[in-house]
Parts: sequence; C-alpha cells; structure tokens
Amino acid sequence: MEWTQKDAQEASKEGWNIFECNGSANGKYQLQVDDELALLNEDKDAWKLVARQEKDIHKKALAFLKEKNYPEYKLIIAQT
Repeated sequence: MEWTQKDAQEASKEGWNIFECNGSANGKYQLQVDDELALLNEDKDAWKLVARQEKDIHKKALAFLKEKNYPEYKLIIAQT
C-alpha cells in the first residue's frame, strides 16, 4: 500500500498527515498534526479524528499504518 500525494493533500485539508520519520523509535511512518497548518493542536487530536473513520481517507490512513506501523495503528484505534 502507498500513501500518495493525493492522499497527503486530502489529509492536509484536515490538518494532519502521515509523515516519514526515518530513525524514529516510534516507527518510520507516523500520523501527526501538520504543524504548518495549525488546524489541530496535537497529534492525539489527529488520531481521534482519524480513529472515527468518518471518511475514506481516514480508513486508508489506518490501513496504511496497520501495514507499515502496527504499534501506532493500535494506539490510534484505542482512541475510539
């Protein structure tokens, strides 16, 4: 599965995205607030938004993380 530029643009409209975090102990791919947009306050706000799975982009983000960073996926799902 791939997180495309189109996916990134759609997620950014809500103030979050999946970022590549090479070398992070929390996994290479992480769902985070896009700080430059300042639409959400913190990463947990983005997690809660995506965990509700109200849009296809939320479902795709979760599927991507389930495949690429399962520990983070589990933490996000726990937000519901």
